[in-house]
Amino acid sequence: MLFASTLLLITIALGDPTDGGPQVDTELARTLLSEFGSRFSADYGKHFSVISDSADQSANIMRTAEDVYQHVLELARRLELGTTRPDKKMTVVFFSQWEDYRRSGAASGFSVNENAPGFFDHKSGVCFGYDYANSSLMREKRAVLKTARAKFNADRDAGALNSMTEEQLGQRLAAIVQMSNALFEHENLINQTVIRHELAHQSLAHLGIQTPRMKNLRWLCEGLATQFESISGINANRLADFRDIDWSDPKLTVRTLITDSKLLGPGAEQPSVGYAAAWGLVHYLINEKPREFAAYVRLLQQPPTDGSSAAESDKAAFEKCFGRPDAKFQLAWLEYMSALK
Repeated sequence: MLFASTLLLITIALGDPTDGGPQVDTELARTLLSEFGSRFSADYGKHFSVISDSADQSANIMRTAEDVYQHVLELARRLELGTTRPDKKMTVVFFSQWEDYRRSGAASGFSVNENAPGFFDHKSGVCFGYDYANSSLMREKRAVLKTARAKFNADRDAGALNSMTEEQLGQRLAAIVQMSNALFEHENLINQTVIRHELAHQSLAHLGIQTPRMKNLRWLCEGLATQFESISGINANRLADFRDIDWSDPKLTVRTLITDSKLLGPGAEQPSVGYAAAWGLVHYLINEKPREFAAYVRLLQQPPTDGSSAAESDKAAFEKCFGRPDAKFQLAWLEYMSALK
């Protein structure tokens, strides 16, 4: 999951939020703890079991996972979508070390990278993540920051700053502080956004909202998950990317978005554009056409019954609920999006 701009294992099971939560998958927890070694420990919450090599990250992910789960459940209730209730807690894995994360990704069949530090494995139902603060890029940026601080201190101790005015000194020091704050905010943004996105995939799947039939509808799967990336309100990052989209490009229309999975799949030329467009379309449908969107999801929760191909059946389901994805549809969508703040 990309923008333009801890091995932690969480087991999450989605149960009734009014009860004590589902049971811990003790067999899975024991297996993973044995596999990852003594650096890792287990932490169990109401809907989650967390195995981590970082107590701080474990607690943070636990809170984040529960928050995402509640928001997914709220959307299901708002749209009056039926949900399933698994009897075991779901599993999420979050790594503090890149090599651990890379190996687990390869074992799950995923080619991972440090700039998109998370994925949801539909086959196992496990969500994986990696602490972006430990990525090569962030380490390089912190090294630059450390050098800048050291140079400032060395110049100060050598008297090289004596000729500078207080205003100049303040500006130089403020630049260092600004760099430090920007790095911290960026690390938190990527960590929170990516893990919330992958936890959303997991919650949607375990609640039975995101079904196997939807796997080729990447605009819908990714568009749904992006609804839960921000803690509250409009997803400002996706909105900013959406407003940068050149809608005069014939390669990107509402029709190509819903029919061409390559716009968001691995190897996409402009993944940030595809994700922003998918976020915008799902946001529009949920808020402007909630009944139609709920009916659409219900259709996709059932296997095709007319003998048509999956692609033909999915196209027919969209048009049955929303009408033709033509220029008129796109104009109404873009006009709605232009008014968002």
